[in-house]
Amino acid sequence: MRAGQEAEIAWQPDRVCRLKYLGGSEWEVVSAENSHTLQRGDRFYCSVFVKGETAYLDRLTRDGKEIGGVKTGIDNGISYAIVLT
Repeated sequence: MRAGQEAEIAWQPDRVCRLKYLGGSEWEVVSAENSHTLQRGDRFYCSVFVKGETAYLDRLTRDGKEIGGVKTGIDNGISYAIVLT
């Protein structure tokens, strides 16, 4: 992907996040529906999203403070990951 492009990922039960790729494996959350883990404006590093696999998000930063690494899709993996733009 190129910096500035957006993607969408989803995981069960009904979590959907729109992400903007910043380059160098860094992402910013554009919108987050029903997620307890991610919020709009969060930034993190992830090199790959694989359908059916847990996504490991490194160096999650919220409001300028690093929270650490988190996982999404722990139970059933990522439902889908698509490039939007």
